[in-house]
Amino acid sequence: MAKKLVVLGGGPGGLIVANLLADYYETVVVDRRKETVFQPGQLFVAFKGESPNKYKKEIKEVLNPKAKFIQSEVTKIDLDNREVLLKDSSKIRYEYLVVSLGVEFNYEMIEGLKENFEKFGDYYSGLEFSAKFYENFKTLRKGQLVITVADPVYKCVPAPHKGAALAADTLRKMGSQAKVVLTVPFPKVYPAEKLADEYEKALRKHGVEIKTMFTLDRIDHEEKKIYSLEGEELSFDLLAVIPPHKGPSVEVDPSNVRDSDGYFKVDEYKLNIIGYDDAFAIGDNASLPTAKSGVGAHLQAEVVADNLLGYEAKFNGRTFCPCISNDTASFVISDYDHPPVRVRCSRFKRLIEEVFIAGYWSFLKYPRIWRPLMETMFEATKPSVLGEIGW
Repeated sequence: MAKKLVVLGGGPGGLIVANLLADYYETVVVDRRKETVFQPGQLFVAFKGESPNKYKKEIKEVLNPKAKFIQSEVTKIDLDNREVLLKDSSKIRYEYLVVSLGVEFNYEMIEGLKENFEKFGDYYSGLEFSAKFYENFKTLRKGQLVITVADPVYKCVPAPHKGAALAADTLRKMGSQAKVVLTVPFPKVYPAEKLADEYEKALRKHGVEIKTMFTLDRIDHEEKKIYSLEGEELSFDLLAVIPPHKGPSVEVDPSNVRDSDGYFKVDEYKLNIIGYDDAFAIGDNASLPTAKSGVGAHLQAEVVADNLLGYEAKFNGRTFCPCISNDTASFVISDYDHPPVRVRCSRFKRLIEEVFIAGYWSFLKYPRIWRPLMETMFEATKPSVLGEIGW
């Protein structure tokens, strides 16, 4: 009889590990939503007015038919007793567990942030909020759109840069006189040295004004200003904030398997939750010394699947996160042993990202079919291969 695998979370990490293992394990996927979302699509909804429906599908549509899907909220994970408790008080026992519940956003952490979110939405928190943001964005004919970061640790590190470039391009095409200002809490526009100059040059080419060392402290909606911990202030007519993150709101026993921000402590190579060889955490809810991204979750899912199939596999911290504008793109490429390499912006790389977007649902549903192609691409773009020359 097949062993039971329970996967918590219907994002890319959870679905890929389920789709890889459903032929070998009795697999159950649990998520409180019935739909899964292509999160980078939120940018195109917020700044180009595309339909949110283009970037979401029902989980059952992209799940291996041999796997079972349960739509419910997870309230407790009991690692010692191998049990998951759901909102309806039902329990699911498992022999292996994969936790891929993503992150939650803390709008209460910054004064004025919740009010801003309720008023404007954003392009980061979900498709419905991106649609709300677009309703405000499309009427911006003058003044200032400010994009800022509430906390230095957030998923998809180029997210503010992508938003700024797309916003500036779209405003120009709309004939708007509004300008775009990007603030970051780093000494340079991007925390990785070899990408900072490249991104600054690209953003300035798009007409984006950049303010570094600006750590958001509070938002004053009456004055329409934001204030930094460094003592600066900045006016806005429309404000998009990358909100503070925290781990998923689920009770975990024992509680010491999570850090102070609620992320699961895992072995950085095997991805098992520290102290347990039958439970793993992947994706954004894992505490790893690498960037949180969809590609990272995908690669981590493959490592967990390989190990549960008896192969020796290790996660090397690989990232491949796109930073795009309307016509060009770059990628953040790194691993545990190599900081991000220099990757120049080009139209060809934008085409690569379009291929990713077009193939996303197929990559999700049929990861085994696509894996040889993915491995070839990742092998060709390894940081150790690109070296000092970059790409």
